[in-house]
Amino acid sequence: MQADLDAAELTTTRIDLDGKLNGADSLVLVGRTLYSVGDPAGVAKIRLADRLTTSRVVDTLPVPGVVSPTDAGEVKVHQGAPLRTG
Repeated sequence: MQADLDAAELTTTRIDLDGKLNGADSLVLVGRTLYSVGDPAGVAKIRLADRLTTSRVVDTLPVPGVVSPTDAGEVKVHQGAPLRTG
């Protein structure tokens, strides 16, 4: 899927995080779960609250065969577990 975006029309909102991230090179949003790719320990699984203004780290998922995932393009989220696709 490709989308054309107009930067002048985009807005951002800070999301308070209950937990710690050791890095975030890429983000993948699946429903109300945000996966943060880039933590040396794996992919951080973050649950977003109803109003999308607060969140908490619920798990760090290892990516077998990858020392430090750095790109969401390298990781496919399948049923809550990241798998290496390359």
